[in-house]
Amino acid sequence: MKISTKAPTAQPPRPKAVIVGVYEIPATSPSRLGETDTLVVYKVGNTGTFQVKIPKSNPTPQEIQAAIKEDYKKKGSIVGTTIEL
Repeated sequence: MKISTKAPTAQPPRPKAVIVGVYEIPATSPSRLGETDTLVVYKVGNTGTFQVKIPKSNPTPQEIQAAIKEDYKKKGSIVGTTIEL
């Protein structure tokens, strides 16, 4: 019987978002002029503060959570990257 001496690799902790604010703003899309969007400002650990716009007035908590997850999936991979100019 072979015994492994390697320690199990732990998954990195999943980042957690804290919602800083939820604001109703005028829609800027030409097809939605006169309507209201929702701007959600959220913070993820020490990586910074982000915002996501939801093209809907009064979204449900589930819709806000889904929008944050999708937005951070796009932005999270670039956060902390140093770019030489």
